[in-house]
Amino acid sequence: MITFASTVGLETVLMKKPLITINLTGQDNPIPLYKYGVALEITKEENILKGVENILNSKNLRSEMEKNSREYFGNILTGKAAYNIVQLILQILKKSEIKI
Repeated sequence: MITFASTVGLETVLMKKPLITINLTGQDNPIPLYKYGVALEITKEENILKGVENILNSKNLRSEMEKNSREYFGNILTGKAAYNIVQLILQILKKSEIKI
């Protein structure tokens, strides 16, 4: 799968498929999966073909990405999504002038 910033990228990683993110904008990627080693990010057009070839031809790269994916989602997706969101909202409210 090739994407820039999409939930489809997350779904791709969850399905244990290799992911390439292409970011030619120079802006920070809002979903920086490459920082966790679960995606290969390409930031220059001339590197797109090389990146695709690396994903297709390097079993070690794909295995490392899959291992990182298990670790990433094991730490992030704990099954407590609603609880984590409520805690985040409470933290934001405590820092604001809104009284709870």
